[in-house]
Amino acid sequence: MIRCLLSGIIGAFVGGFLFNALGINLGIDSAIVVQIIHATVGAIIVVLIARAIA
Repeated sequence: MIRCLLSGIIGAFVGGFLFNALGINLGIDSAIVVQIIHATVGAIIVVLIARAIA
């Protein structure tokens, strides 16, 4: 359970950073929806990297 929370939190930061660094704009007006998408993509990336390392 704690691992899921940590991967989600770290994923949110990673997703937000990547989208901003790459200049990707989703064209969605709702800020909360954009943040959810960023966090989801970031969490997927974090989990994939963690599984590749383990």
